[in-house]
Amino acid sequence: MSVKRQAFDAAVKLLKAGIGLAGSRADLVSATLAERLTPSIVADTKFGRLWFFCPGSTPLWRAQTLSSKEPETIEWIDRFGQGSVFWDIGANVGLYSLYAALRPNMTVLAFEPAAPNFYVLNKNIELNRVEGKVRAFSLAFSDTTRLDSLFLTSSECGTALHRLGQAKDWLALVAKRRAALFDKTEYASIYNHIFARS
Repeated sequence: MSVKRQAFDAAVKLLKAGIGLAGSRADLVSATLAERLTPSIVADTKFGRLWFFCPGSTPLWRAQTLSSKEPETIEWIDRFGQGSVFWDIGANVGLYSLYAALRPNMTVLAFEPAAPNFYVLNKNIELNRVEGKVRAFSLAFSDTTRLDSLFLTSSECGTALHRLGQAKDWLALVAKRRAALFDKTEYASIYNHIFARS
């Protein structure tokens, strides 16, 4: 273990001991500290600033690599015309949904079935005040509409490679959840019927 890691672990132990002095309010103090210490970072893009809620190292890494992790995705979004509708299927914590929302007259539909990612996605939509441009849905797509199993590689926020339907041996899956799956064409018809009036 590195010296930095040992120092960090020692500081955490001291903090926990200090919180313990709060007695019956220790849980409230811990929860409040966790909430207030969760960072939000800013990423500058050519279309403006984005704020990202980072309740762990993976969402932090995703936010820090917005423009470098998948530059071809950024370039593709840059080519969208005004008035486009972007379906971000497997939106994770919403990096590309938020980036697309910076574009004028863009509508974004962000689909993310994993609950930890969906939570952060919605926090990011709120932080960036784009509720009117980005609509988030906790569902997945398939060739048929059904309920099925969603196998998570981790229950931590920002993780990926989750699997619908059946587990794969090469993934170290830690949790099994239920998910709503929709046929894309059927969902588009439902979406257009519901939201065409709003």
